[in-house]
Amino acid sequence: MQIILFLVSIILVLNLLQILKALFFPKGKPDYGYFNLIKKPINIGHRGASGHYPENTMLSFNQALQMGAKGFEFDLKITSDNKVLVFHDDNTLRMTGKEININEVEYNKLKELNILNSNGEKIPLLREVLNEFQDIPMIIEIKDIGENTIKSIAEVIKETDSKGQVLLGSFHESTINGLRNELPDVPTVACEREAFLFYILSHFGLAGFLNWDFEGFSIPIKHGKLPVLTPPFIAAAKAKGIGLFIWTINNEKTMKRLIKIGVDGIMTDYPDRMNDISC
Repeated sequence: MQIILFLVSIILVLNLLQILKALFFPKGKPDYGYFNLIKKPINIGHRGASGHYPENTMLSFNQALQMGAKGFEFDLKITSDNKVLVFHDDNTLRMTGKEININEVEYNKLKELNILNSNGEKIPLLREVLNEFQDIPMIIEIKDIGENTIKSIAEVIKETDSKGQVLLGSFHESTINGLRNELPDVPTVACEREAFLFYILSHFGLAGFLNWDFEGFSIPIKHGKLPVLTPPFIAAAKAKGIGLFIWTINNEKTMKRLIKIGVDGIMTDYPDRMNDISC
């Protein structure tokens, strides 16, 4: 019993020190490029203005900006000839009505497909989106794995000189580690394992004092029924200067709560709602 009380006391002390570090000695934010130029929290259009327009299309991105978005979040898939598409699903059925597995075909078999309910919108290439929106910060979720995926994405970012406007993430640890090696100057968000480890250690009062390989979190407010944005987690993130980018928030009451917490960005299908609150 005495050992348990001793351990609990140590954890409470460490958590107190973590909170004090967050309040009085927080680590400065890393170089996020364009992200640092925008007032926080950043209004981030989730796949554009996907609550109003077909997701991950040029139409959706342009309309998101008109509605007040200051950044985008979107997904990447790789074709068999290593073209990098801004697309979420493994196949095209939901978005085009025709079922084609993206990883299994060349880009030429996809580029003429029309997105449903969009008056002829096509599946955009990453290169096209980066060139079209050169001053817009983007959180990018990579869905695929493998060396070709890593090399293809790194090549596009290098060739478009976009390292100052992207924050890269993936649930796949091998993918995000490969991109960190290829693009050491580009900030990344924690993969699933890293986020889980940080979460656990934050509640022991340790995460705010350790070194991490990522600069941000792209996370929901809950994982199943488990709350993610707990006081220890927030304190540890702020102590280490790690950005909190939260998805996908469409409720205005929740948006207001996150603004009070001091998150760095809110991803939403409805950037017009977020704009009305933050104006």
